[in-house]
Amino acid sequence: SENPATLVNNVFNSINNIHLHVPEGSEQKYIDAGWIGFQTVNFRFTVDTVVYELTEISTNEVTVLDYVGTDEETTIPERVADNGGVIYLVNRIGDRAFYENGMTSITIPQTITAIGEGAFLYNNLEDFTIPNSVTSIGENAFIGNDDLTAVTSESETPAYLPNIVFNNKGKITLNIPSGTTKTYIDRNWIGFGLVTE
Repeated sequence: SENPATLVNNVFNSINNIHLHVPEGSEQKYIDAGWIGFQTVNFRFTVDTVVYELTEISTNEVTVLDYVGTDEETTIPERVADNGGVIYLVNRIGDRAFYENGMTSITIPQTITAIGEGAFLYNNLEDFTIPNSVTSIGENAFIGNDDLTAVTSESETPAYLPNIVFNNKGKITLNIPSGTTKTYIDRNWIGFGLVTE
């Protein structure tokens, strides 16, 4: 419903294990009516050419869910407002969010903490910067980006890199902060064509 009933305490057992889905544009009404404490709240909205999903109602955090544009370049903002004017923090790139979109350049903000599985699968990325805020990278995140020749990782303590993230590591130059080579090796950032600090 776009006009939810007021939720009183103890209506649901184990509320923190429940995934709540609400209609677009109604999330603030649900908050005001006491619909809080759920594990996740799934609410989707589109701004420009990016589809976002509300994943944490108490902190107004959203995940980039899909790209529906035709441009080959895009920049994801740190914050985004839905059609009701509520502002959200963009903190995750979802699984397969940019799947097969022909993208040559995607810039993600310092608020991103997770890059989902196959997030940038089968695009035409040439270089990519991973902000120091990223703490997890899913498998296949960059598979099929055969033109990818440079990756910059800004973190001094990078996310663990699964074995299957890039299909062409041997031709990628990895740029990392000064003095962090051992840390990157320990976190499985190996097999790149060249590593520069």
